[in-house]
Amino acid sequence: MRRRSIAPEFFLHQDVASCTPHARLLFVSLWTQVDRAGRMRWVALQVHGNSFPHEPELDVPSMVAELEARGLVVRYEAEGRSYLWLPGFTRWQRPHKNEPPSLCPEPDPSGSGDPPDGRRPLNGGSRRSGSSTPYRGSEDQRTENTGSGLAFGEEHRALILARSLLAAIKSHSPEYSAKVTESRLQGWALEIDRSIRLDGYSEDQIGAVVRWAHREDPRGFWRGNMLSGSKLRKQLPRLVAQGRAEGWLSSKPGASGVEGFVEQHGDLLLRFRDRCAGSGGVPTPELLSAYAEEHGVDVGALGAPLVSWLEGRP
Repeated sequence: MRRRSIAPEFFLHQDVASCTPHARLLFVSLWTQVDRAGRMRWVALQVHGNSFPHEPELDVPSMVAELEARGLVVRYEAEGRSYLWLPGFTRWQRPHKNEPPSLCPEPDPSGSGDPPDGRRPLNGGSRRSGSSTPYRGSEDQRTENTGSGLAFGEEHRALILARSLLAAIKSHSPEYSAKVTESRLQGWALEIDRSIRLDGYSEDQIGAVVRWAHREDPRGFWRGNMLSGSKLRKQLPRLVAQGRAEGWLSSKPGASGVEGFVEQHGDLLLRFRDRCAGSGGVPTPELLSAYAEEHGVDVGALGAPLVSWLEGRP
């Protein structure tokens, strides 16, 4: 075991704070057991003895699974043996220069060891691929890039929402969106995932806020102020409250009918109204249905009540 340091930011880390107390303590203990690359052989009994020698009743594998579900650790198989890796270790710690190099094989991003929530380890965690130097970009870039050192699978809800945000940005700022790398997009997904797991927002709420903020309104303030996952997460409390007050976001979970449609597609309704006003036309259920279909949304039998809802909006 090795001497490590702990920074005040550890106690403010939201993923760590969401763990049980013993899991947090185990996380710190693992810092002292991994090598300078943040890797170690995974032997549950040995880790238990090193971490909780006076508490034999504890379930260490369950604690590790808890940490793994939050992207703080990754278990993987290599050469027929089990290993554990701390993806962000090289960002938190500065091992002594005389500490020997790692003898553990690197985790394979495409192989085993994928966390159960659909994320997979990236090569080098918080390091750039092929580099032995920690990434030293700006604070916003570090947050928006590799984040916890894990990547979300294509079917993960957070990455789907991140791609929706990128598509919304592309609709009005294609040059900016073209500069968003896959690594940065993974950082957006990490912030969105935290908005869901830690902040308690639903996928529908986040999707509605993204659509509303990037709606077809060139005067829209939020278009230029929600260009990343971290900015989205930061503004969610304000915009969810605003959406509920203005009626384009329902205050009731699981709302259905007109209320549910408005929560999910309120921005589409407002764009439809603006188009009608711009062309001198009058909103009708038939026009709304056709407009919604153009955008891949089925109005169904709600055409008339939705038009009535629009007529009641200022």
